[in-house]
Amino acid sequence: MTAVALCSWIVLLAAALMLASRIGAAQQRVRTLVFSDQEGEALPLADVVCAHVDATIVGNVDHAGLSAVPIPFRESQDPYRTVDDLLAWLVRQEPTTTLKDHERRVRAVYHLEAALDLPPHATQRILSPVIDDLRAARYMDRPVGDVSLVTRNALVDRRTMWPMTAGTRVRQPLGVVVKDTEGTVVSKARVACQ
Repeated sequence: MTAVALCSWIVLLAAALMLASRIGAAQQRVRTLVFSDQEGEALPLADVVCAHVDATIVGNVDHAGLSAVPIPFRESQDPYRTVDDLLAWLVRQEPTTTLKDHERRVRAVYHLEAALDLPPHATQRILSPVIDDLRAARYMDRPVGDVSLVTRNALVDRRTMWPMTAGTRVRQPLGVVVKDTEGTVVSKARVACQ
């Protein structure tokens, strides 16, 4: 009986060490990809993703780490296929004032949310600086007036949303609603529906 308990304890200890090493490796990879070279400080993105990996032991991360986690709801024009690729792509983006580039960043953050199953408050923390930059952008030489976030389980409104899949409720937002100063929708939020 003692031998069985000892063997069970050894197996559990080995599993715990293996999980701890995977968490550490995933966090180190995130920090390596997202660390800012100029200021020497991690962006909020790194803190949020590392905290989530630590808290949840992301189930779809295997021995290959974040490079094996696929991006759900990905479109053919998206330049990344995995979380690893997405984080590297986000870091390489240079400051811009174009609406299209800001929308790509927003979509990438929502892809990250879907891939890692980030809670809404974590996604909001990552999106905050991106949305602030988006509010300062211009569309056809007109300033952006309002940016509205779409939430999961919201009813699909075809006037402000562009459904990527069939359904009546938002399963995963993939963009934001952008209006000009007159209240006209200049960019619909892409959404995956259920």
